[in-house]
Amino acid sequence: MRERRSLLRRVRELPPPVADGLLAATVHLVLGYQPTWAQVAMLVALYRVAAHCPRRQSVVTALVFTVGLVVYGVITERNYPTSTVGASAQDWVFSFLQFATAWFLGDLQHRRLAYTAKLEVLNAQLAGEQELRARWAVSEERGRIARELHDVVAHSVSVMVVQAGAGRRSVAGNPDQATAALTQIESTGSCRRR
Repeated sequence: MRERRSLLRRVRELPPPVADGLLAATVHLVLGYQPTWAQVAMLVALYRVAAHCPRRQSVVTALVFTVGLVVYGVITERNYPTSTVGASAQDWVFSFLQFATAWFLGDLQHRRLAYTAKLEVLNAQLAGEQELRARWAVSEERGRIARELHDVVAHSVSVMVVQAGAGRRSVAGNPDQATAALTQIESTGSCRRR
């Protein structure tokens, strides 16, 4: 009884398309209808589960689905026996290969999607880092320009202070030298503004 409850709980964990498809196909056989190509929907459902559900859920679904596929195969063999044992074994192998391939391709797609999402996150981080580095480089360049400008202005002011002092000392004794010093101060101040 406990095993039965566990199996029912596992079947409830199956994503609806897989559980519904497997249940519908099995009921279809139990009611006496022959298997049709409509069971291809189970392949698609298994692929989608493997491609879009978490890995753990996908593996559980594949295992429970395998049990369901065995039940489905046993009912098919009982209702529609094949004439040779070799043909029956071929049918079993072919069925398992189909569903295993569908799950494998879905799992491959799942890994590809996860890898693509990871690359997108890394790309966004890289773009952020590049923007941060560009801002840092601009800030560094502005700082360098400001330091150079400060040095140029400080040098010009120092020259102007020296010339103003020379002009002040020479105003009384040598007015021509004082006029030249004041002209030099005016020239230094006006050249640096351009």
